[in-house]
Amino acid sequence: MKLLLHTDQEHEVYSLSEIDFMEEPVSIMPSQEHRLLIVVSGNFRLDLGEETLAAIGGQCFYIRPGGNIVLARQDDEPFAIYMFSFHVIKVQDSAVWFDTSPTFDGSTLRSDRSYSSVHNIIQDMIRQRPYINKAESNAYQPMFHMLILSLSEQNTKVPTLENARDAVKRTLIYLQEHYAKKIKVQELSNISGVSLWQYNELFRSLTDKTPIEYLTEIRLNRAKELLLQTEETIESIAHLVGFNDHYYFVRRFRQKTGLPPREYAAMHKQSDREQDILFRDSTGRLLQLPKDKSRIVYLDRNTVSDLIVLNLFPVGSPKSLLGQFIDTTPLENTTEISFPPSLRRFES
Repeated sequence: MKLLLHTDQEHEVYSLSEIDFMEEPVSIMPSQEHRLLIVVSGNFRLDLGEETLAAIGGQCFYIRPGGNIVLARQDDEPFAIYMFSFHVIKVQDSAVWFDTSPTFDGSTLRSDRSYSSVHNIIQDMIRQRPYINKAESNAYQPMFHMLILSLSEQNTKVPTLENARDAVKRTLIYLQEHYAKKIKVQELSNISGVSLWQYNELFRSLTDKTPIEYLTEIRLNRAKELLLQTEETIESIAHLVGFNDHYYFVRRFRQKTGLPPREYAAMHKQSDREQDILFRDSTGRLLQLPKDKSRIVYLDRNTVSDLIVLNLFPVGSPKSLLGQFIDTTPLENTTEISFPPSLRRFES
């Protein structure tokens, strides 16, 4: 007889007991089972008692035995999650026992391959079939065992720089889709599974900006679109793009564009007055004059000279200023008006 293999090492067997599918907020009572959450789609808030995490599609979470789980919506957005409940059975020589110590060190797992590993199981485990027969159960056990081994391998190795960079890139997409929400850098770090200090460094290397600078730029670019495409108020647009304080929004908008939001919209908005003449008078106000400048009634006695310089001659204006000009011939057809003005006489 030849001895081919002998081991007295301790072994672990992962025994899958249930798979639940969840689309609604729920509070799950503590259990002596280990649990694995795989997020299929959407985003939500995961409260584990001692920590609260932001979760998005493709992420994977581990909940140790005895842990509370609360799933809560983020801004009423839908989500879909699979929860795998399982036991860890330890075997050494002839001894067998259930192990309730944590299988993984942390709650947020790096899961680059987890969804593909369990995809075949998920396809067969639909909500209309909560019970399976013995043969099917036996077939799922080794597949689930391979899933746990895959996750263990990924979460015991030091993450490579390439994997960390890819994880940070995924949060760029998250920011582009959820810019209107209140987002903290720690939340982005949690989503990526990359430590906070490394996340900030990688983010700047990818974008040449901090996460907050990048988020602010997304919000301001979206605000510019809304200014040109809608009739929303400045306060409403500020709120829609994620600014709680519209005064702060106006200040940041002006820093980026050089103009306050209303003036930016006036200069760029596509409308029936696309060809109108825009100019800034001596008081600093931005004024919009019609393309047909042959019938202008100008009421500001202090800045009518600005029109003359632009070769624009009103049909009505305070004539008290006419003596200022050497050549008043172009103003011969200008009718004197007083305050309050009556524009009926200028109607054609």
